Formats: sequence, C-alpha cells, structure tokens
Amino acid sequence: MANVFQKKIGIDLGTTTVLVYVPKRGIIIQEPSVVAISTIDKKVLAVGKEAKDMLGRTPDTIVARRPLKDGVIADYRVTEAMLRYFINKAVGGFRLFRPEVMVAVPGGITSTERRAVIDATRAAGAREAYVIKEPIVAAIGANIPIGSPSGHMIIDIGGGTSEMAVISLGGIVASESVRIGGVKFDLAIQEYTRRKYGLAIGERTSEDIKIQIGSAIFLEDKLSMEVKGRDMITGLPKIIRGLLCRGVRLNYEISTSSWRKRQVCRRTLQTILNNVWRKERGSLLKIWKLTREVFLPISMRLGVDAVAANQDMRTGAGEYAFRLLTAMMKESSLSGEVSLYTERPLVASWPKLPEGWQSRVLPWPLPGWSTLRLNVELLKGGSDVFFFPASALPWWAPSLHSKKRASVATVHDIGFDRVPGVYASSDRRRQRKVLRRVIKKCAHLIAISEFTKSELVALHHVDPARVSVVPLGIDRDRYRPASPEAVLEIKRKYHLSQNYFLFISRVDAKKNLENLIRAFTIFKETRGFGDPHELVIAGPAGFGFAFIKATVEASPVRDAIHLIGPISEEEKIALYTGALGYVNLSWYEGFGLTPLEATACGTPSLLSDIPAHREVMGEGARYVSPKAPDEIASAWKHFAEEPSLREGHLKKAQERLGLFSWEVSAKRTWEILQGTRAPETLFQPKAL
Repeated sequence: MANVFQKKIGIDLGTTTVLVYVPKRGIIIQEPSVVAISTIDKKVLAVGKEAKDMLGRTPDTIVARRPLKDGVIADYRVTEAMLRYFINKAVGGFRLFRPEVMVAVPGGITSTERRAVIDATRAAGAREAYVIKEPIVAAIGANIPIGSPSGHMIIDIGGGTSEMAVISLGGIVASESVRIGGVKFDLAIQEYTRRKYGLAIGERTSEDIKIQIGSAIFLEDKLSMEVKGRDMITGLPKIIRGLLCRGVRLNYEISTSSWRKRQVCRRTLQTILNNVWRKERGSLLKIWKLTREVFLPISMRLGVDAVAANQDMRTGAGEYAFRLLTAMMKESSLSGEVSLYTERPLVASWPKLPEGWQSRVLPWPLPGWSTLRLNVELLKGGSDVFFFPASALPWWAPSLHSKKRASVATVHDIGFDRVPGVYASSDRRRQRKVLRRVIKKCAHLIAISEFTKSELVALHHVDPARVSVVPLGIDRDRYRPASPEAVLEIKRKYHLSQNYFLFISRVDAKKNLENLIRAFTIFKETRGFGDPHELVIAGPAGFGFAFIKATVEASPVRDAIHLIGPISEEEKIALYTGALGYVNLSWYEGFGLTPLEATACGTPSLLSDIPAHREVMGEGARYVSPKAPDEIASAWKHFAEEPSLREGHLKKAQERLGLFSWEVSAKRTWEILQGTRAPETLFQPKAL
C-alpha cells in the first residue's frame, strides 16, 4: 500500500543550481542552491531564487551563502534545510508517506562525502536516500543508449565540478572528476576585469559576462557588453562600455579539465576509444574541432633540476624535492620521458627509476653547476618543460614568452625580504636575484602554502593566476612512532634523559635559536636544581651557527642543551618519538614540515605564532610569540607540566595529518606541469 502512494524524487544537488525531477511530471523545480540565514538566531530566511536575489545585498544580520562547494556538502546543517525546502515544495508539506529520493553526486566523491549526502537527505524528510554518479545521469538524460556495447564519452561541466567518463554496457569504463567548474570560471572573470580594467565586479555580474560573451574557443566575431562595477582606485561606481571578447587563450582551469579528459582516454580500451572517436567525428563541426584536441596523445619531455634532492643529508628544499619526485614516480600521468639532472650519480636513497625516467649526470668539478653546466644543457633544448623544485633557476632557463618550452619553479618562502637580518648579505642578494629571475621567466609558479602565495602577490605583485598552491606532504608509512628499542638506542647514543624537548632543522639565525636557548634557560632556572628536562638541537649548521653555539656555551644550563649536528632519517624519527615535545620558534617559515613529522610520530608541538605554522597546524599546537624569552619560558612551563594540554594539542594536530599527502601533491604538480607545457602541444582554442 505504501509503495502505491509513495512518491519518488530525483534531485541534482549542484553547486550553483538544484533540479528536482518527479516521474511523469518532469523537472518541476530549477532554483539556485543558495540559502539566506539570519546571523542572530541562525534561522533560515529564504532558499533558492529568493535567496540568490539577496547575494551581495544583505545587511550584517543576514548572510546568503551556497552550502555546497565543489559539488559536495560544505555546510551540513544549511544543506539539510535546503533539501527539506525543496522536498516539501515538490511533494507538499503534509504527506502520509515520506518520499524516496535519489541524488546525483560527482563521480569523484569520497565515501565520507557520499555518507554526508545520504544522511542530510534522510534528515530532510526522505524515507530512503540513494546516490547515483552524475555522468550516468547525464547520459540517461541525453537519451544515450548506455546499455549498448559501444563507447560514449560524457563531459558534464557543472558549477563546482567537471565530470568526464566513458560509458559502455551500462557502466563507467573510465572516469575523472576535477573540482573546477562554472564557479571557478566566474572567479577568473572577476580577476580578469580587476587586472585589465581596474573594475571590481560581483558574482552575479561575472556570471552574466560568462553567459553573454564568454567563450572557451577563439571567435572570429567580437562580442561586447556593458559592465558595471566599482573602480578599484577611487572606490566609485564605474561603467565599462564595450568589454570585448573574441575568445581567450584557455586559462589554467580549462586546460586542467582538458588534461583530465585525456587521462580518461588513456585508461579506456582502444576498441572502445575508437568507437568514441568515430562518433565525435560525426557531430557538429565546432564541437568536433574543440573536442578532438582531447584525443591528442600526451607526450612531454620533462627536465628536473634534482641536485638539491640528490644529497645524503637533505633539509628544507632538498627534502621537499626528493619526497615530491619520488611520489611523482608512482603516478602514471605522463607519456614521454623525465630526466633528472644532477652533478653526480643518484645516491642510494633514491628508489628504482620507473619506465620513462632517466638519470642525467652532468659532471662539473668547479663551483657554479647550476649557473654554468646546467645552463649549457638548457641551451640544447632537450625538454619541453623544465621543473626547478628548489627555485635555483639558471640564466638560460626557458622564458615566459617562449613558444616551445616552459619553466616551472617552486617558491618555498621569501623570508629574505621580510626578515633580512637573519640571512647572510651575500645569500640574501643571491636569493633576491633568483626570485626575480623566477618571476620573470617561469610560466607558472608553485607556492608551498597559501601564505607564500600571498607574500608573492603582496611583495612582488605576481599575478595570482600564475601561482598555484601545492602544500608539502607527510609520508605516513615512514613517519610513525618508532619502536621502544629504537628510542632507547638514540637516547643512549646522545646521552639523553627521559624528558627532553627537541628542535630539528637547519641550525641558523632564521630559526630564532638565540631566543629558544634563552627561554629554555629561564625555564630551567625557575624549576630549580635537579630538573630533568633537556633540550636537543639537531641539524646541519647554517648562517649564524657560531653565535648560536656561543649562546649555548654561555648558558648556565649548558649541560642540559645538546647540539648533536646532522642526523639520519631513522635517528630523526626516533628522536621525535622519544621527545616530550617539539619546539620551533622560527622567525619566518614558508610551510612548517617538521611539526607535521613530529605529530605523525606522536609528539606535540610548541611553535612560534607565525602565519605558516597557523596554516599548517591549525589549533593543533601551542603558539607563543617568538620575540620574548620570558613569555616563551612561561608557556614552556605550562606545556611541560600539563600532560592534558599536550594531549589535546596532539589530538587536534593528528586530525590535520590527512590534509597533507605527497601523493596528492604529486598529482597536483603533474597537472600544473601538463598545463604549462609547450603552447603548440597544449589544448588550445583555434579560429573556426
């Protein structure tokens, strides 16, 4: 009886628009996925079109927001309220039987995100909730015979995600989901008008531009429209009459989507792919000319400056380069070859190079390998894209304006501009010259944190569109608590007590070790005779090491401070595991990898309150100002004496470990390198 009266509803829960379908009635609701909420009592005031009309026009007591981001739920409570509104509107507020609801979700959704959609739908009033992948729904809606034994490629570009899938015999043969869609295009348009016309526009205006004159391909005829916004200089209203568009060179978002489509093709059986190719040739001319580029083979010669990664004892940029490159080796994202350029054979810590990778040793007995020997190799033009993970860009690296080759470099930090006094003058001048060269020559820059990107934009006026953030990762298989035997062995080797605090990094002035030692001295003196706590400082010597060593020797508690020098990775993990806490009071960081390593080994952190530490660790650390040793010592005392405080910070830090993965960083880096390859082999628009 219930099945007779029970209604069935299909919902396309999009980032920008929600569609509701009822059998025999068709699509009965098509409204924006926007919710207006009162900031006073958190009450939902409006949903859908009414709420969208409020965007950018609400008082401080009302906020209009989109509860979905990149195709998945970003605000569970608001999404539940929105779903309840649409379900009630579709079947009526009063009903004897709750409906069954099927929700379309992105193909790349995770199990956690999938569960959130089901739970929210049930909480909104559904008797049962089901999810179905968007490419399948799109194929059914387009009346494509998905049950036939032939291949059909579906490209579904939505507001938050772009789905690409090859479907055959009712199932998905290969698919990719990239979280780039209409919303990202709107943001790119806003950035374009800001840079080119000095005009600040809102979300609705950028969407109107996209709809009326936006084009992913080059157009013979010019399109124009009138745009109203706010002048960035005067702050007054401004009108641009005749904003022109003939199609633009595909930006990073579109080229990334195209590259994803090629990945789908690579993983599809050739017999099915041939069938897709034949069908595409039979479609409209403009569509064929645009989509045929998807099927071009990906072949790229990538050169990598691997000299910093090819060290026996790596720190900083060298460790980043090694971890990233070894993770990239596991990704089958390239058809071509990768050459690792070094001045000596690869050290033993490198894994076996996979197919397509090769070591290129360029011997050079004199100083200046990068500026001289690598320059000669670059002049030969053996690579389409050259990647510099340690930022050391040679003079003759491929130029930004080169039509055949491109350079990509990672920028780790620009502390030499913010805190110049903690760098040697020669090193400071060298790094500034290198950064200027990087900004001038590179087609794209990789920043290891949002903070580093913001510094590049603020201090060097780099176009934000040229910078992508790819955070560092943590190797969870490698960094985990060491065995009790390993901890005992490391304590015996360096004559350490059971209660020691640890600092691991390059021992130089930038790390603020002077205040670290002074604060530890104050901490020890307040605890009196017989206090067991010790401080271990591990890492290679850097600028200002002599002064740091003299500060240790001048300390009244110098016997409790251990300067142990460079250590191996196995020793580092054992030291992390045995430490009472990890301490880093650096003046400036671009990221902050060592606190993550300590967290993975089960050790909480006491850190300087700087942007990079906050970005990486969130609430998972005890923060102190790096300037005042007295305040640091007081915080140190609480940190040492309150186990519950340390455990609380450690628990929060461990929750953040999942945000940082070398595998994810490697995939993101591959995407960037593919997107900045030689222009004539890039997916580009052409005049039709």
